[in-house]
Amino acid sequence: MSLDNATRLWDVVVFEGDSTLVRAGVAYLTALAGKLFGAGSVREVLDIVRDGLGTLGEDEWMNRVRGV
Repeated sequence: MSLDNATRLWDVVVFEGDSTLVRAGVAYLTALAGKLFGAGSVREVLDIVRDGLGTLGEDEWMNRVRGV
C-alpha cells in the first residue's frame, strides 16, 4: 500500500473508529481476489499481498473501504 493510501486510511480510522481497519482489510483482499485465486503456492500469495494495490489512488481506495 502506498504511503498516501496508508495515511489517508489512518486519518479515517481516527474519525470513524476501529471498524474501519476491518473494512480496509476486506477491501484490500477483495481488490486482490482475482490475483489470489490464480496463485498456485503460498509463496505466490505472499508476493501478491506484498505487491499490494499498485497505482490505486487515495479516493478510489477510500471508496472501496467505505463500500465494504
